[in-house]
Amino acid sequence: ASWHQANDHCKVNNMQLASFANDEEHNMLIKLMNEQLNCTVVCRVWIGANDLAHEGIFTWASTGKTIGFQKWKRDQPDNGSGWNKEEDCVEVLYEPSIRWIWEWNDLVCGNDGHFVCETEKHEANWHQAYDYCKSNDMEMASLTNTEEQNTFKELSKVILNCTKACSVWIGANDLATENSFVWSSSGKKVEFEKWRDDQPDNGFWNEEKEHCVEIVYNPSEDWFWEWNDFVCGSDGHFACEAKKDEIIQFK
Repeated sequence: ASWHQANDHCKVNNMQLASFANDEEHNMLIKLMNEQLNCTVVCRVWIGANDLAHEGIFTWASTGKTIGFQKWKRDQPDNGSGWNKEEDCVEVLYEPSIRWIWEWNDLVCGNDGHFVCETEKHEANWHQAYDYCKSNDMEMASLTNTEEQNTFKELSKVILNCTKACSVWIGANDLATENSFVWSSSGKKVEFEKWRDDQPDNGFWNEEKEHCVEIVYNPSEDWFWEWNDFVCGSDGHFACEAKKDEIIQFK
């Protein structure tokens, strides 16, 4: 999509083109892009930075504020170096053949690229989270291997700023058949699992049955980003995932 199409898509779905406050957030995006886009030769990803209002003054589309953190390649931004005076939108570019390694570049806004949307922190019960993802043309997150689990963990740590405790709903559930966990996005059986040793327990100490899956970080109780079945009506953070031309992150 072009930058404007990407910006419109994010807004229609109650999100914004991505912004970054520090290296940690930027590096996590790079990790996510490497995994989801499988970049081997060239990857171009639009972010929210632009100087559409005032040439040379870059702001974030989400807030209109001047960007603080920056990750330009050494000779950028150049507004086309005299060849093209209309490079007003910012992409993160990976093209190792010309020594671009996930650095920023100003580019003509009408060019096509992948893009990144982000949304504000939300807490909701599992059913509300499911409805939110669906209403925004997304699905609750599913994790199919250790690499995806680790990326999810690192992303949650950075975005949710987990220092003491965090719980994040994912799409796994056994609402249809007890102890037969499936992904809400596909209805397929959960193959990869990361349960804590004593889970799932269907609420052994809880009269309300536990049919929905959260990932829990609470070191004071020996939880280290492991899966737990929990009461679906409880509130927690949640993660949605979308089509491959977008990368969704909660902020």
